[in-house]
Amino acid sequence: MGTGHYGSFMVFLACPAVIFIYYALFLGVLDRVEKFYQVTDKDAGLLQAIFIIGYMVFSPIFGWAGDRYSRKYLMLGGILFWSIVTLSGSFVPANVSHIPYINLSR
Repeated sequence: MGTGHYGSFMVFLACPAVIFIYYALFLGVLDRVEKFYQVTDKDAGLLQAIFIIGYMVFSPIFGWAGDRYSRKYLMLGGILFWSIVTLSGSFVPANVSHIPYINLSR
């Protein structure tokens, strides 16, 4: 196995770890999010549920696509999309009808 294969393996190993860390970090700041956006515990739970449901729905789809198309480009597109959506979610102001925008960014 060449060094390129080890690098690819490390990328595929690191991406789910980063997603898990992202999920765990959100739990750590959930109280601040609730205060900033003035949301209830129900709405905060909805944010978490939407993240998990999205992960459950898109994991099999991209698993199937990874078997048929270039995984490198799927990973690149997924990371780019995730980065753009996460960045855009950080610009949602506190004084808007916030839950639809936050849910969309999740």
